[in-house]
Amino acid sequence: MTPPSLTVRRAHPGDAAAIVTALHRSEGASHFAHWMYQPDLVARALHSGHIRSWVAVEPGGEVRAHAALITGNSTSGSDPAADAGPDTDGRAGAGAGPVLEYGLAFTDPDFRGRGLALQLGAHALAWAQQHHVGDVYSWTTTLRPFAQQGLRDAGAVEICLLLAMMPPGINRGFRHDIDQAAAAMLFVLPAGRSGNPRTWHVPAEVQRTTALLAEPLGITVTASSAPTGRVAGPAPNRSSAGSAEAGIAWSFFEPLRFGVIDLAAAPEATVAQVIRRTLALAQAGADVTYLDLSPESPEAMRMLPTLARHGFTYAGIHPDYGTGELRLRLQAVTCQLQPKATITTASERGRLLLDQVWAGLPQDA
Repeated sequence: MTPPSLTVRRAHPGDAAAIVTALHRSEGASHFAHWMYQPDLVARALHSGHIRSWVAVEPGGEVRAHAALITGNSTSGSDPAADAGPDTDGRAGAGAGPVLEYGLAFTDPDFRGRGLALQLGAHALAWAQQHHVGDVYSWTTTLRPFAQQGLRDAGAVEICLLLAMMPPGINRGFRHDIDQAAAAMLFVLPAGRSGNPRTWHVPAEVQRTTALLAEPLGITVTASSAPTGRVAGPAPNRSSAGSAEAGIAWSFFEPLRFGVIDLAAAPEATVAQVIRRTLALAQAGADVTYLDLSPESPEAMRMLPTLARHGFTYAGIHPDYGTGELRLRLQAVTCQLQPKATITTASERGRLLLDQVWAGLPQDA
C-alpha cells in the first residue's frame, strides 16, 4: 500500500535531478549505469524515450522510489540518448532498440518494505502490455527473493541464471554477509507470439531445461544428436569491432566485471579460440564470461559438449540486445562462486534452472 504522503506516477524530464538525488540516497555511487548520476542525461533519456520511468514522489517533489522501462542495452553505461528522437509514447518510441528491459529500480532505504517496487513495476509492465511493445526482460539479484516473486506475480518467467553477474558490493540489497560475486536471474514477460513457429535442436543434456524455458517464447525444442568437436563449415571469415580473433565478437562490461562472447555470426570459430578469449577476459578483470550461441545453428550446437568439458556450464536463454534474436547462453566463472545455498529462487522453474546450471560446473567449483 502506498504511504499516504506518496504519489506513484509517470516520471518526466523535470524529475531528473530528484531521481539522481534518490539514486545517491538509495545506492550511493555503486550503480553501474553511470549516466544515471547526471541529471542532464537522465532528462535526455526521459525526453527521448530511452527510458520510461515511474516514480513515487512526495508532495514537494522528492523521489522515494524509481523504476524504468529501458530500450536497447542498458548495461553498457554509455550515453542513453545520443541518437534517440523525442518520445512518441508509441510502440517502442523513436530511436528505440528491439529489446525492452525493466530495471533501474531503487527505493529510498527509509521507504523499503512498503510495496513501492511492486507498484512501480506493475505500472511499467502494464504500460508495456497496453502498448504491445514485445517481450520485456528484467534481471534481479538472487539475494532478493521478493523482487523475483514480484516479477512472477506480473506474469514474467525465468529464462536465464547468470552466475557472478554482480560484483561484491554492487546492489547488495539487504544482504551484506556474502563476499562473492552474486548471481542474477533473468526474467521475460512474453508478449504473446503467433505464427512463424521455430524449432531449436540442442544437445540432449540440455534439451529438457531449454524446452521448459523456451515454451513461453513460442519455441519448440528437440534433442539433437550432434557429435562433439570443433565447429566447421564453409562460412566466410568474419570479424567484429573489439574482437582480437577473426570471427569472434566479444565485449567486456567493466563496471560489472563480466565478458560476453557472441558466436552467432562465427560458425568457423573453434573451442580453442573461445577458451583463449575467455582467459584473456579473465586476465582483464572479468569474474565470468558469458558465451552466446545460435540455437538454430547445428555447427554451434556441436560445440556444447566440448565446451562443457572445458568448464562452461549452462546459463539458459538470453536476448541479443542489438538484434532481439534469442541465444543459448553458456558461462565460465573465473572467480569464487556465490554459495548455491544463498541463491534464492521464486518458483520450481527457477529451481530447475539452478540445478541445471550447478550440475554443469566443474566438480571443484
